[in-house]
Amino acid sequence: MSKVLVRNYLGEKTFGYNLPCDYDTASTFCANNLDGLYEIYEAKETIDKGEADGTKVTVTGKNAQGNKHTFSFIAKSTFNEDEIKTALKNKTFNNVRFEEVYIIGLKF
Repeated sequence: MSKVLVRNYLGEKTFGYNLPCDYDTASTFCANNLDGLYEIYEAKETIDKGEADGTKVTVTGKNAQGNKHTFSFIAKSTFNEDEIKTALKNKTFNNVRFEEVYIIGLKF
């Protein structure tokens, strides 16, 4: 599906809208609904470059002093728990060196 970005200029303010339509439909929408000036930008290709299938991972890491940090990310679906733990072990996030890594959430 095509996507367009609309920039709407109202005086000193600028607003941006993403619309899931083609240029002609967006032009009609803007003419009927928006005040002020507007510009419409259409993507040349509709390729989604994101990871099609991923695993949402939530981890908590703990250092020797007992400080903890928790965060989430999307991992490739081919990674297993051991590979994720190994990749994060002894890395520092938010000033916490992950000496111990706990996976507290794994959603496929």
